[in-house]
Amino acid sequence: MILESWCADGAQTIPILNKTCETNSNLSLRIVSLDENPDLINLFLTNGTRSIPKLIVLDEDDNVVTTWRPRSGMATKMVRA
Repeated sequence: MILESWCADGAQTIPILNKTCETNSNLSLRIVSLDENPDLINLFLTNGTRSIPKLIVLDEDDNVVTTWRPRSGMATKMVRA
């Protein structure tokens, strides 16, 4: 998860993801700072922006399986408005 402490969406998402990972030994959660890793977020832009939180799902060989951005399209439109 690419995240920063000031991210309100992350504050809502991280507790759920953390609990999920705690209860499943096949999962682990690593949090990476957006500000300290600009090159990493540039690989995973959302509509051309550095939107966070950004979940990057990796397999056991660190290959990207998928990414996820938790804010819905409707909520994104409301924030932009």
